[in-house]
Amino acid sequence: MMTPPPVGVISPRARYVVLRPYTAARAVMIPNLGLRLVFPSSQARSLVLAVTNPLFHATVLPRGGGVVLTAGGGFHHHYCTNVFAALGAYRVSLFVCTAYAPHRYTSDLLFVMPRAPGPPPVVRHAPWAALAARLAWTRPRVHPIRKRAAAQWAVGQVALDVRSRVAAGAHEVFTVRIRTQSRQIRILGLALYAGRPWRVLRSHFYCSAPAGTAVRCVVIAPRGRPPVGHWHMVLAASGGSLRVSW
Repeated sequence: MMTPPPVGVISPRARYVVLRPYTAARAVMIPNLGLRLVFPSSQARSLVLAVTNPLFHATVLPRGGGVVLTAGGGFHHHYCTNVFAALGAYRVSLFVCTAYAPHRYTSDLLFVMPRAPGPPPVVRHAPWAALAARLAWTRPRVHPIRKRAAAQWAVGQVALDVRSRVAAGAHEVFTVRIRTQSRQIRILGLALYAGRPWRVLRSHFYCSAPAGTAVRCVVIAPRGRPPVGHWHMVLAASGGSLRVSW
């Protein structure tokens, strides 16, 4: 018969488990020490628990103190059980085995609610990414522009369509659509100008992958208020340049 290790080498060890609609976890417990399951207080009242192995016993502590799981009947080495729990909209499947392994011992499993969704993390050096996150989680006011210019280049016809302007904090986002008749045309840049005389604005552009002959782009620039009629968007491409003014 194996002899349990000295108590001095064993210390409580807790793990956090984030609840999902279906949550699966596993733990190792030392029979005479047990394992405590702690559930969020907001869900504890609806807890329903089932233990599949009769060698294990579950005791529900009062006032949301959790559930203590123990292995009865003396010293059992490598006995396992499933613990199935349901609380609210969450289902938990926990696989527990006994072992005299202090380095693997878990005294507490702390089940926590998932964090409320928020804006996704963004790359700090990509302004278009930060604004995309902002726009995805707010309802900004959209100002329609709907100005279009077209030109016939040697490689085919090209059209530049400025669709709208969206104010997002200290920046403005312009949505643009570019149509071409040739896949040989490569977009080199989109520049934004304002005022009279023209003043180039520090801006960034991002274009999606071509869908047929159309490319969707956004141009992001610091927010400004030039007089109406003094905006200019200039497309630079491998076949030439094109301007839209409004």
